[in-house]
Amino acid sequence: MAVTVEKRKTVIKKGRVWSESIASGNGTAIMLPVVDRPVTLTLVAGANTGKFQHTTSLPSLVIAGTAVWEDWSQATDTGTVSDYIVSPVTAIRGVSTSGAIAIQVCV
Repeated sequence: MAVTVEKRKTVIKKGRVWSESIASGNGTAIMLPVVDRPVTLTLVAGANTGKFQHTTSLPSLVIAGTAVWEDWSQATDTGTVSDYIVSPVTAIRGVSTSGAIAIQVCV
C-alpha cells in the first residue's frame, strides 16, 4: 500500500542535510530554500528502484497536497546515484517504485 505524505511540510534550511527512508510510495515533500549553490540529491536503492520528483508549484499547493510533481531527469534508478539541482524548484521528494529506498538532500 502506497503512503502519501505530501501534506506534511518539511522545510530544509541552508547548510543542512535531510535524510529519509521510504518503504513504499511517496516520501516527504521537502521545501527548498533559495540558495546560491547546487542542492545535492542522493538516492540509495540497492536492488530496489526509486526516483526523485520536483515541483515548481506554489508552496501552498505543496502543503495542500495538490502540487504538480515531475520526475527528475535521472528517472528511475537502482543502486546509489547522486545528482544536483541547478535551477530553483519549490520542493523535492523521493519516491519508492519498488521496495525500500533511502534519500539524502544536502542544501
